[in-house]
Amino acid sequence: AEARLPDLWKPRLRIEGALNGPVARMADIVVASPLLGDGALPGEPAWSGDADLNLTFFFPFEKRPPEMNGELSFDEVAVTVDTPALRVTDLAGDIAFDDDGVRWDGLRGRYQGQDVISQARTDGEGEAARIRVDARTELALADWPGLSGVAERVKGDARWRLRWEQPGFPALRAEREPETRLLVRSDLVGIETALPFGLGKSLDEAVAGRFEWRRSGDAEHRFAVSYGERLRARGAHDPNGEQRWGLAVGPSEPVLPEASGTAI
Repeated sequence: AEARLPDLWKPRLRIEGALNGPVARMADIVVASPLLGDGALPGEPAWSGDADLNLTFFFPFEKRPPEMNGELSFDEVAVTVDTPALRVTDLAGDIAFDDDGVRWDGLRGRYQGQDVISQARTDGEGEAARIRVDARTELALADWPGLSGVAERVKGDARWRLRWEQPGFPALRAEREPETRLLVRSDLVGIETALPFGLGKSLDEAVAGRFEWRRSGDAEHRFAVSYGERLRARGAHDPNGEQRWGLAVGPSEPVLPEASGTAI
């Protein structure tokens, strides 16, 4: 580590440090830093492998808060999340971060034996900062968490695009319920389905598949699923455990019931 105070008359303290070792330890240092305050990252991931961590702390004094940035670099790292249950291996790349969020380009990993390539950026500053992660991969429908039961009726692999959006680090430091969004899309080319009610498709047929999950500031979870213009579903799950679902066959928009239950 190195600390510098270039001008004693206008003190600005800068501390730079470099660490290497288990990536779990490096992640703990970042989570425990002033970046996140008492906020928690979603999923509580478990890490394995080694990494290099470069950190810079800047103390401007004059009643201004300290600033921090750095970069986490690794190769052949694995991360496991319990909910939803998934494990990504062979992670390799560099993750840069600062007071507002994260950014990276071409971060690679493997999930269910397939390559996953992602990019991340943080738009805006301070309370307006938003983190966006985009990823692409090729998977069978049964490879997704919770969908192993469709393996007998759905065959083949398709290309998928994913997007994760959440507030930047200032919102986590403010301990606000983060407004987050996950969007998964595919044209489902390469997947063959043997389903009733006109839901079957051939390998070469393109059908727009879309799944969207949102969590609002009041902690309500909302779901939206569409299978071309053949089937659409909507769902809402509030913090009290009330679940409302709407299902529509065809291009019509489903309607959620006013109380717990399912409307078709």
